[in-house]
Amino acid sequence: MTVGRVAVEKNLEAFLTLDLPGSKVVIGGGPQRACCNASTEVRFLGEKTGKDLTSHLAAADVFVSGLTDTFGVVQLEALACGTPVAAFPVTGPLT
Repeated sequence: MTVGRVAVEKNLEAFLTLDLPGSKVVIGGGPQRACCNASTEVRFLGEKTGKDLTSHLAAADVFVSGLTDTFGVVQLEALACGTPVAAFPVTGPLT
């Protein structure tokens, strides 16, 4: 699962093209939403907030963070739900 703005700068293509078992879930909204709807291998859930978001994060096997995430609030939320985080070793995830 990944959560965030669905936009070019988030490099969603990298997540969508990962060759991994299981299903891919995208939560968020933004200008690149059509790319998520075009793939039959991706479940696009749109924007989620509050308990709805945390229930989805808790149900995920892993949260995948993007390369350009700055502070990583959603990473903290995923960890608080007990969901492991896969992230690049860059400033946001390392803080």
